[in-house]
Amino acid sequence: MNRQQMETEVALAQMKLLELHYRNKGLNAMVGLCSELLGRPLLIHDSSFRVLASSGDFSGTITTQLEARGETYLMQPVVEFIKDHQIMNALRSGESQKYIEKQRAGYGTLVTMIRVNGIEAAQLAIHENGKNFTEYDRLLARHCTVLLSLELQRSAYTAVSPILKDVIPTFIFADALDGKAIDKDAFQRGIQGYAWAGADHYRWMILAPKVMKNLDTLIPSVLKVLWQWIPISQCMVYKSNLLVLLTAPLFDKLTKDAKYEFENFLKDNALTAGVSMPAVNFSQAQHPYKQADKALKMARNQNKPLLVFEDCALHIISDLIRDHYELTDLCHPAVLYLLEQEDASERILLNTLTLYLVHLHEPNRAAERLSIHRNTLFYRMTKIKDATGLRLHSAEEISRVYLSIKFLEMNKIVEFPFELKDI
Repeated sequence: MNRQQMETEVALAQMKLLELHYRNKGLNAMVGLCSELLGRPLLIHDSSFRVLASSGDFSGTITTQLEARGETYLMQPVVEFIKDHQIMNALRSGESQKYIEKQRAGYGTLVTMIRVNGIEAAQLAIHENGKNFTEYDRLLARHCTVLLSLELQRSAYTAVSPILKDVIPTFIFADALDGKAIDKDAFQRGIQGYAWAGADHYRWMILAPKVMKNLDTLIPSVLKVLWQWIPISQCMVYKSNLLVLLTAPLFDKLTKDAKYEFENFLKDNALTAGVSMPAVNFSQAQHPYKQADKALKMARNQNKPLLVFEDCALHIISDLIRDHYELTDLCHPAVLYLLEQEDASERILLNTLTLYLVHLHEPNRAAERLSIHRNTLFYRMTKIKDATGLRLHSAEEISRVYLSIKFLEMNKIVEFPFELKDI
């Protein structure tokens, strides 16, 4: 068909789409009509690769979906198929796109982003289905995207479609996470109706691979197993990793009540998690996100499955010190004396001083962890004080000595045969 005929056909198709929208038949009906007008199978998925609506089997040769808690997600091979077989770039700005030839004709995908209030909320993926895409498909796909965006907004804000209820957080929080100025009243209206919106405080948890930088196409597989620990409705995709909104009960469950089990789950799935400090204002989400990101990086460096930002304070201070000084320059002289005098394979006196400070008001517990008698503990402490001049009578001196030991341990200058915490 020539250009004029094509534009006429597109205009007629657009009228059909608008008519259906005004009849308020819902997202699935709109997807069905788009598929019929294009003559190709298509689907819509959100940023977590959860299928919001589809016209049937997407590729005809690949199993497209997996089930998790009643939701449908694209499997990793399909996510990669959609990305690898795109014949055009996502239609973001509306300029003319060049056709990109693929090795197998008629087996490409056309991908367009569906925006809600300027934020990418979902993606429309169309399969060639044996017929090469034409300019007609490109133009009609743009109109489909606009109408599908309207359907998403309608479904999200009027609760017509419960399936889309969990899509909202991603585009509601996007600007806040990016640190952009937002309309706080509109933001508060947007989060109304969510159970977590009434929480006194919240935390961010970033879930990422243990080794790689981002989850990216692994997100559907992770969500499939994550639901047993975290409600999917409190997960969103941000910067190609999973961002989880933790309420106080969920935080306690994952870091206290079932800490051992959850950390084993992370290890088994080669995941690492960083958790922020508590925050109150949902509209100022960037600050706690940065805390969670810092905790995630430190968890990776320390080879830990999960780290909470509160537990990073001494490591952050240590890093700041190392940027300007040698750590040993700021260590207490008594600690340096014991470090120099004792053999690295034993360090009897340094070990004794360390556990004595860890269990400052429980000498029996310190003696038990050292596998010595209480009297032996006091004998060694007297020996340490006589050799170094330590008195441990003031909070300042105790703090300096303990921080010196802690910084040496964190930077692997000293390795102890025990953990430096009260257990």
